[in-house]
Amino acid sequence: MNHKIRVLEIRLNDRYKDYPALYHYKDIDREQIFVRRECEYYVKDGIVYEQVSSALEDDRFVLYVNKIGDDTIDHNARVRENLCVEVREYRRIGEQKLLKIYDCRDHMDVLGYIGNTFIYIEGKEYKRSSVEADEDRQTYILYVNDTGTVLE
Repeated sequence: MNHKIRVLEIRLNDRYKDYPALYHYKDIDREQIFVRRECEYYVKDGIVYEQVSSALEDDRFVLYVNKIGDDTIDHNARVRENLCVEVREYRRIGEQKLLKIYDCRDHMDVLGYIGNTFIYIEGKEYKRSSVEADEDRQTYILYVNDTGTVLE
């Protein structure tokens, strides 16, 4: 693998339109590329996309996405100045209770939170449902479900 690749392209998963590029990022940190590949959802310009696959080409990493709708997070939520992970309990579309915000130094810290099946908050166990990269708010969102397990 070419360790110098620092390009990420997000393409619409539409073979009839020859997989058009929606977004192109040059000179992006590889850690940020790997974190985004870990995300099932991607929000940009108020639109939610679902990642369906990823690929490594000769000179770039590519994420293929399907447009699935409009962003449902409260748009009055503040845009973060620092890199962070919001943990939200996912109940149904439009209902995501904020449980915790983790400030992160870098994308390796982000991966440390989103790369787990389970996370524990205030003595309760939650299971990862999905992860979203919300570019509009500059935030990663870890969606979780309460497992009902309480640590003693």
